[in-house]
Amino acid sequence: MVHFSMSRFRQTVYDTEGNPIALTSTSTDITERNKAEERLKRSEEQFHAIFDHVENAIVIVDTDTGKIIDFNTKTHEGLGYTRKEFSKLSIADFSIVELNDEKWRGKDNTLA
Repeated sequence: MVHFSMSRFRQTVYDTEGNPIALTSTSTDITERNKAEERLKRSEEQFHAIFDHVENAIVIVDTDTGKIIDFNTKTHEGLGYTRKEFSKLSIADFSIVELNDEKWRGKDNTLA
């Protein structure tokens, strides 16, 4: 299926007596753009299917601002926040811990 987008440029053609006889316009084939948007949508759905169901906490942070862009359920639940509470935080609100520190590890040497 081919998709077209009409441009805003339209012109009416008139006969010698001033009566409109035609309308001209241009259009753009947006088939490839629509296909790319569909591929992007599928890719985002696949990403979120993994992102939302992994066993690990995942946080995506804007490295310029420190603002939290996205996070999964394991993140806010594991830290004792509601989704709404966690969404208001930035990376500056957290303390960094050394993962090699024994107090953060369980008996099986995994993070507690």
